[in-house]
Amino acid sequence: MLLSFSTWQPAHAQNAAAGIGLKLANVYLSGDQVDFDIVVYALSPQKIYLSFSDIVLRFEPNRLSDTARLRLWPGSSQLLSSEQQRVSLYEMRYILRIEQRNGFDYVYIGIDPPRFRDLQQFVAVVAQLDQRESLYRLGRFSLTGVKQLPDNLNFFQIDKGIKTQVFHFLPKEDFRAELTAMSCTGVNIMEQEIEYFEAERQENKVQLRWKQGETAAWQTLSIERSYDLLKWDEVAFTPTGITALQDEPSPPKSLEGTALVYYRLNVKTNAGQNFFSSIRLLEF
Repeated sequence: MLLSFSTWQPAHAQNAAAGIGLKLANVYLSGDQVDFDIVVYALSPQKIYLSFSDIVLRFEPNRLSDTARLRLWPGSSQLLSSEQQRVSLYEMRYILRIEQRNGFDYVYIGIDPPRFRDLQQFVAVVAQLDQRESLYRLGRFSLTGVKQLPDNLNFFQIDKGIKTQVFHFLPKEDFRAELTAMSCTGVNIMEQEIEYFEAERQENKVQLRWKQGETAAWQTLSIERSYDLLKWDEVAFTPTGITALQDEPSPPKSLEGTALVYYRLNVKTNAGQNFFSSIRLLEF
């Protein structure tokens, strides 16, 4: 089936059966730069296919400098196709800008999804989301020129003009893009358990780095690895003061596509609660 790109124009009726969650996480402030993750996931068991979207943060007057800039960490998106392979075309098409309106600064991330011509391409290049909210990351972003960061960050939704809104594709309706119900979760930067957790492949090894939250109190810390998101093995059980580790995974060969390796932190807090970090995905 050959699709016309004109069928991709957003429709404005909402689908009550579908919903997308957006979450800010892993906020790290250093000097005048703040790094943060934007996480996306499905709110119900129904699979969601990520389409055109606008992600907006609003800052009060005089919180950002005139030279403030927004950038994406290259390769930081974690989106998977219906075939459970990493799709990287989304981050290549992000639209990043900072706008000033009525004294407020609007940090804008626009999602222009990958183009596809038929069902086969759709399955290969469009991100499919389920309810695993610790897995899917639109990316890690850096905002420089921050003069004052508020304690609470959240997505901006209330304005009639520029605001956060998310669309999803409907494969059974000629791949029409439809506005979806949405749940947004912000972050209190003083209450978060972790400020960052990153994994970087260095040839056949993986360098893991993390930093616990400003006021977090960890009792135990273990680093876990998985090859299928079902079985997790403990790579190391380490003192909570450790902030980096190197691992050498041996992922099973994939019959189709690329082998994937996943990492997470498993933390027990002084309050006796267990906390799992966001999952980090690497291709091997």
